[in-house]
Amino acid sequence: MLVEPGREKETARLLTERFEPRIPDAITFALENRVLLLRVASCDVDLSFGIPGYEDEVVANAGPLDIGAGREVFVCSLEDLIIHKAIAGRQRDREDIEHLIERNRVQLDVAKVRMWLREFSQLLESDEPLRIFEDLM
Repeated sequence: MLVEPGREKETARLLTERFEPRIPDAITFALENRVLLLRVASCDVDLSFGIPGYEDEVVANAGPLDIGAGREVFVCSLEDLIIHKAIAGRQRDREDIEHLIERNRVQLDVAKVRMWLREFSQLLESDEPLRIFEDLM
């Protein structure tokens, strides 16, 4: 979801009024991590707050994945998945990043991941996502 910088709190508040938050302090978590954890119709949803420019690139870099029966879904690139997981920063995400790097190190565009994690670090006022990535490299 694209959210203009500075409108994150208002957006999170409106969404938590409409949908059930999955954790007690969901708005604070969303402001710190740019991910709002909600429950929608009995389904857990991680709603990532994107930023204009980056999200446009994510969509442009998405590629088709055959899910069988003649159907395809578009999924984000390896680099964008790592960026999303570094920003979320949960233990499970760190484990996923580690496995993604191990299996895809040769084709991974490390410069792209670093560039966007630096951008997000400024926006989040924390270099934790970049540190997570660098520690796992």
